[in-house]
Amino acid sequence: MKVKRLDGTHASEPTGWVGRAMLRREDRTLLTGRGRFVDDLGAAGALHLLLARSPHAHARIRSLDTAGARRAPGVVAVLTADDLGTIGPVPLMRLAPGTLVPEYPLLAAGVVRAQGVPVVLEPIQREFAELWTTVSSLGEAAALLDEAGADCGLQYDSWNLWREPLDEIERHRDRIRGVHLADWRKPTRNTNDRVLPGDGVIDFGPILDALRWDGPFELEIFSDAELEGSLWREDPRALAAHGIEALRRTLSTASA
Repeated sequence: MKVKRLDGTHASEPTGWVGRAMLRREDRTLLTGRGRFVDDLGAAGALHLLLARSPHAHARIRSLDTAGARRAPGVVAVLTADDLGTIGPVPLMRLAPGTLVPEYPLLAAGVVRAQGVPVVLEPIQREFAELWTTVSSLGEAAALLDEAGADCGLQYDSWNLWREPLDEIERHRDRIRGVHLADWRKPTRNTNDRVLPGDGVIDFGPILDALRWDGPFELEIFSDAELEGSLWREDPRALAAHGIEALRRTLSTASA
């Protein structure tokens, strides 16, 4: 059977669901205050459900110890994926033709995905701070998070914070949850004029030593295609290969 793919992106008239207004059936009930929700129901004998969510964005489940939870007062049952058997996965409520439906189990089994993704605040390069924010140092970002009582970490970006004092990096490194690497072109013509690590003026060795970061490094390169020497003018595959090699050379400058 030949399957016709729907493409509403470039169509002159709406095709399928893309670009077409959808008639909603629930609006009148909700807007007139007559909506009913699960929390409004008071079924006799109903139990409360608490989900234990992974603190990691992606991790393998090696073991689950539910003994303590089962002994807790008022607990009727503790269920894991093994207890569900063939129940699930969660269905996608509205399917459009050609939609790719990812696996979405009721409870994680073997591997957890996309749960508890860390949220971070990233200070911005002081030279261009007026374009984005007044937060341009790790100390300022940490103070803002403390004042707000936010459960967030800090993002270290070498392009933004390469002038940050090393003692400040050491002071806040336990709160850092992500590291971006890019180098500072001299002269830098705008905020999208970055180069691969090692191709600019940043001395990465002392920074890496101060960070003591053992997580993944992200290569974050913004490059204005209209500027002479822009990385975006290179072949993407070749640029990716150059980026990997640049990361290897840069990480080798750390003493540890």
